[in-house]
Amino acid sequence: MFEGFMEKTEKLREKSIGPREIHFENGISFVAKVTEEEPRLALMKDGREEFNFKNFVPPETKLIFDMITPWGAYSKKENEPPKILVGKFTNIDGILAFLHEAGHLANEFSANLAFSAKQKHEQEINKDKEYEYSASRLLAMKHEREAVILNERNAWAFALKKAR
Repeated sequence: MFEGFMEKTEKLREKSIGPREIHFENGISFVAKVTEEEPRLALMKDGREEFNFKNFVPPETKLIFDMITPWGAYSKKENEPPKILVGKFTNIDGILAFLHEAGHLANEFSANLAFSAKQKHEQEINKDKEYEYSASRLLAMKHEREAVILNERNAWAFALKKAR
């Protein structure tokens, strides 16, 4: 029902107010545009694009703007391209948030490992009808936490390396 609602709202906002921009002291701006054929996140200077952030993700990656929902990255699925959900940003946090989500797409092995660990933990939760926290459930919980922490650490390492 609400699919695409936020993007349509953002397009209307952008047509009347202009693209979302964050200006830095050196004359460079971080610009998010959704009204073009393909949404774009870029660094601009004097009206020229200096750098397009889509260079950090696979070429078929779809950017989805939703200034209410938190940022997220979704790996390629059957017949669907990878996606990055672009959430709210107010300053340089938008650049780092995008690079972090791009890091999830760059290290698909780590993301898949975390996803598998989450699924295994959910299976163990469903088996534990009495909420006894069996050894297998606790072990699955431990593996999930380790995999998720590794995945997040890898994404932040990618983001910080690219930001430099």
